[in-house]
Amino acid sequence: MQKEKRTGNRAFLEVAGRDQQEQRLLLDFNRELCQWELVKAETELWKEPEDPVLVLIAEFMEQQKEWTGTATELLQQIPKLDMQPNVLTRKLNVSIERLFVDYGIRYESTREHRSRMIKLALEQKA
Repeated sequence: MQKEKRTGNRAFLEVAGRDQQEQRLLLDFNRELCQWELVKAETELWKEPEDPVLVLIAEFMEQQKEWTGTATELLQQIPKLDMQPNVLTRKLNVSIERLFVDYGIRYESTREHRSRMIKLALEQKA
């Protein structure tokens, strides 16, 4: 954080990090509340680009509320997904949080005697 004047109420906070775009925030100090308030951000926060696999799954789930089956069956339902079933399962396991937060789809994976079952459920948006 850097202030122009030592006794001034305005300061700049420069943020840099590995996983986000560098930005500069302009802050004003509110003496009544004894807190810094954001005036403006000179650059936007970094947002992760859309994942084409998750987009295709979200489009598929728009047509139904719930789906259960194997990764092979899911690949048959979404022919645009050109990958092996084990790669799809690994991708879904890694992207479980993003699938729920960005698209409102709850993902569960269970192991049965012969295969691994995938359950996708579209959650109600508030």
